[in-house]
Amino acid sequence: MNNKDDKVLVIPIFPLELTVLPGEPQILRIFEPRYKQMLDDCLLDDAPFGLCLIDPFHPVAGWAGPHHIGTIARITEHEEVGSNHMIEIQGQRRFHIVNILEPALPPMDPVQHRVFPDLESLLELIEEEEITSKLYLRAEIEWLDEPEGELEEECKQRLEVAWMEFLEVLGHNNGMPEEILQEWKGAQLATVNEWDAAALWRIASVMVLNPDDKQTLLLSESISELAEEILHFVP
Repeated sequence: MNNKDDKVLVIPIFPLELTVLPGEPQILRIFEPRYKQMLDDCLLDDAPFGLCLIDPFHPVAGWAGPHHIGTIARITEHEEVGSNHMIEIQGQRRFHIVNILEPALPPMDPVQHRVFPDLESLLELIEEEEITSKLYLRAEIEWLDEPEGELEEECKQRLEVAWMEFLEVLGHNNGMPEEILQEWKGAQLATVNEWDAAALWRIASVMVLNPDDKQTLLLSESISELAEEILHFVP
């Protein structure tokens, strides 16, 4: 459900073959000039960007387009490695794209351009009459409310069993001694006593790996719907 109390905001959009859930950490490598410009803008303004799974059926001005439900990504660490930028991010609030703002330039022919031009060269190609000098996608967004409600006891028990079984396999695969494994499982379970949205996002970020499956989770409107979707995607 959209939160109508919040005004529409404009944010940078980063379409990737990746879905980040609220609270989930990720590491990204930034190397394309348009996203280097986006990163510069975000770091300068201490602002987040929107991360969206690529929607191959809806390109924007020749670029890969985003799904219309995404997650705000807050930059927590940044490091330059040669010509690349390595950033650590954390997923935050979900949003819905209301309107996409096209970038200033279309994609370049990959046959003619075997390497990415530098940012300054691309900016020189932008016509003076262009209304924006942004090489990356931006969008007007509305926030989505967090899933609400309470889990039924039966669903809670199924989710707890599935999570503990997942951690059991994970611990054994990493050679964790049995005593330490059981203590670790107990400590993990203690962090989700409330079984609220934050707890379910945390569980999902560990148990659900496929980006398309995670994208489905982002559509959940209630706690029970989110829990059932998690259970659906767990082997």
